[in-house]
Amino acid sequence: MILQCCLAMLLLAPAPAIEKLTVATTQWHPYSYEESGVQRGISTEFVKKIIKDSGYTYEIQQYPWARSYQKAVNEKNTLLYSIVRTPERENHFHWIGQVAPPIRSYLVKLKSNNQISTNQLIQLSQYKIGVTRDGVDQHILTDAGFRNLIPNTHRGLSVQQLIVGRVDMVVLTEEELMKAKVYDVNVEQLEKVTLLNENGVYLAMSKKSDVALVERLTSSYKRLKLEGEIKF
Repeated sequence: MILQCCLAMLLLAPAPAIEKLTVATTQWHPYSYEESGVQRGISTEFVKKIIKDSGYTYEIQQYPWARSYQKAVNEKNTLLYSIVRTPERENHFHWIGQVAPPIRSYLVKLKSNNQISTNQLIQLSQYKIGVTRDGVDQHILTDAGFRNLIPNTHRGLSVQQLIVGRVDMVVLTEEELMKAKVYDVNVEQLEKVTLLNENGVYLAMSKKSDVALVERLTSSYKRLKLEGEIKF
């Protein structure tokens, strides 16, 4: 009851005088993607709820991941989703809250590729791997000593490179692999090699942002979670 009252008082307080929030994201099925000119996805729906509850208007802008990330790092009052929370990123953002269930990401190859026979990460560094430029997959593999990485603006390009043999593996989530097709490729053609990481997906905000704005958005997130609208 005390928590509910505190959240209610914060939400009743005047919102900071901001005309419209800038929200940056990237194409990443099923979390954020554009369909018929509308931004959709698991994370997108929660982000829309949080901002609506806080009383702001907003505009979601989809860019290649590296550009969205840099906008959120460098520009005041800019939101970013869907971002995987890691120790390296912790101090770069205000973390509003989790906007998708924890995800598992895998290194994935073509089933027809019989040359890759190990699932030990340390033994896979010899292969070319398609990654998202400045994405968590690139950082994890770089930290693990991988050097044969082929950065792309989004996962779809990496998957297309896999099909034509320009890379040996790509990184995909369990949710992506549960679909019949992923980036126009039949999932039946693909095979998991090994688990790469398991993390939550978040809504975050530039460290340069107004404190009152961050607090209001965080309060909206907490209230929606308390009411069962957000269950992770």
